[in-house]
Amino acid sequence: MIRIIILVIIVLVILMVIGLFYVGHQSRQMATPSLAASLPECPPTPNCVSSLVGADDSHFIAPVTISDYTPADVIPAASSVIKEMGGQITESSENGLIVTFTSGLLGFVDDMQVRLDPTHQHLEVYSASRVGHSDLGVNRKRVERFRALLIQHLKK
Repeated sequence: MIRIIILVIIVLVILMVIGLFYVGHQSRQMATPSLAASLPECPPTPNCVSSLVGADDSHFIAPVTISDYTPADVIPAASSVIKEMGGQITESSENGLIVTFTSGLLGFVDDMQVRLDPTHQHLEVYSASRVGHSDLGVNRKRVERFRALLIQHLKK
């Protein structure tokens, strides 16, 4: 009886691992978004953060303040920071970046966008997982790390 239980557990674990690899594969097959007039909206799942939602929304993350820097310096600095963080820039303009990050083990793809808002002197940010429900706070941590590294880079 114990052997059957152990066998069932092993089979279930193997199926879970196969399922995770399949979902990671699915996220790599999805289309990368393109630069549009505004950032995308977050889905109702907790695997997304955006500076365009209200501060009372669980998806809210503050934009990156750039008032002490010229807008012409910000996007090139952001590009350098993204590359330093291991992101891949898939599209860029003088006003924004489209970036993908791929997790190491299972290859899950997350999308990140930054868009310059010179009127309000900040960068709007959006970061979301392509698949799944929860990202365990990975996108929020990524944006906060991006913010810290960008400010550090701009101060040089």
